[in-house]
Amino acid sequence: FEVDIPRYTPCKISLTPDEISHIYHFKIGKEETYNFRQKKVTKLRKNKIATLEKVRDMFVLSCNLGQRYSDMVRISPENFRNGQFSIVQQKTGNKCFVPINTLSIDPKITFAILEKYGYHAPYVGDITNYNSYLHQLLHYIGEEFNEEINIDNKINGIITRDTKQRYQMISSHSARRSFATINTLRNTPRSKILMATGHSSEKAFVRYICYDEEN
Repeated sequence: FEVDIPRYTPCKISLTPDEISHIYHFKIGKEETYNFRQKKVTKLRKNKIATLEKVRDMFVLSCNLGQRYSDMVRISPENFRNGQFSIVQQKTGNKCFVPINTLSIDPKITFAILEKYGYHAPYVGDITNYNSYLHQLLHYIGEEFNEEINIDNKINGIITRDTKQRYQMISSHSARRSFATINTLRNTPRSKILMATGHSSEKAFVRYICYDEEN
């Protein structure tokens, strides 16, 4: 008889509320003093810090609103009314609703970021650059984001194992995955989570849930 064997897929990462809070409160850096000939370096350093701060705020806000990067870069004041976020998703055309006070990971942080940027996206740019800056940020934070993780893959019937640091496996989509997983662990009604993420089916949604027995 034949047995269906599940495909091997790379380990997917979901962050915890404490990790998201740690990212938000982490002080990225401070201005350094250079001599006159190094003015260009000083400017670059300041710009890099400012960019990483925007990426940090963008990622944390994404965790709290549960949206894809392609939708997060489009947010504006018109998407917010009476403490609720709503948007028509670019990929699916589905309209989603996120009651911030009940579904965001931390409402206080969510509103603080929104007010800081006038209810616009903290960072707008190419997603590849965004993920690159995100990796730099998490590597800079260190600690739990630099731990090594083994990943098993099956290619042409052969199982291989790769080892990566945790920050290398976190991307823009990890924010959406974290939103779905944390709300599931909080026993938020599934219908409300689906309304927030915009998933049209249970099958598509469950792929976003990732946690182990220790969480």
